[in-house]
Amino acid sequence: EFGDRPEDATKDLIRKFMEKIWHQFHGLINSALEIAHLDPKGMESCIHLLKYALSLTILLDMPIEQVAFLDQLGRFRLFNAWRQGNTSDLLSHDQDSFKMEEWYKTMERHARSCDSGSMNKSGKLESLVLLDEIVNDLGFTLASDGAGRKALRDAVRQLENAEFLLNDPNRSFIREGDLLKRANRSGRCVEYRFFLFSDVLIYAKRIQGTQKYRIHEELPLILMKIVDFFPPENKKESKRAIQIYHPRKNFLVFCSTHEERKSWVADLRKGIDKELERKVAIEGARKAAANVPTGAS
Repeated sequence: EFGDRPEDATKDLIRKFMEKIWHQFHGLINSALEIAHLDPKGMESCIHLLKYALSLTILLDMPIEQVAFLDQLGRFRLFNAWRQGNTSDLLSHDQDSFKMEEWYKTMERHARSCDSGSMNKSGKLESLVLLDEIVNDLGFTLASDGAGRKALRDAVRQLENAEFLLNDPNRSFIREGDLLKRANRSGRCVEYRFFLFSDVLIYAKRIQGTQKYRIHEELPLILMKIVDFFPPENKKESKRAIQIYHPRKNFLVFCSTHEERKSWVADLRKGIDKELERKVAIEGARKAAANVPTGAS
């Protein structure tokens, strides 16, 4: 059943083993791709699993399985484009656009030649080198680096019962500061601590006798609009003011200086724009990730 030489027998044994279990690897990677937009960190482990599975199909002359894993690698590239902010790539191209890229055409050609019995060592080597380059170029690292995660945790620790903010692996912390919020009814200004995250603005009140803050309101950025231009009647005050419009709350806040106002406005607008792009692209990423064949044909 196996080759006469030990090395041939070993290769045949591994091939038999891979033929039995490759679909389990394929299914596991499919599952990760389907929830990629919810768990980017989990993709880092799966890309290595895909690399090793694809390497085995190349070395063991398994063309059908190789093409199936190649398609998954293309989905990884589409998802990574979204993750790195290249939303135009996701929104303007077909979900199978990666099949027109040179790396895919080269590796598929080698796989097809293997199917016809003509794939040689140089073809295998070229495919393995391309695979290594593609995986390295994906740049799968944590959505936030160590310093960014620490900043997020430090901000969350200041807020009472706010551990839920750590659940989203895509969330990052941007800034915090004390701002005066004007009450709509009484017109009285009250100081709150504002925490700006990549997807939500939170303002909170200091809990007496502690260093923690109790959340007063959470305002998702996706629904927010801000205005920093006001009629000239009260020019001195308007230079420090920001009007925030949101379905949950509409209110005016005051910064301590005009420069601080400019800084907050810039960060808020940047956060709103990025969150809008993320929400639009996340659906494209989900569709691209989910559109993976469930088996080879």
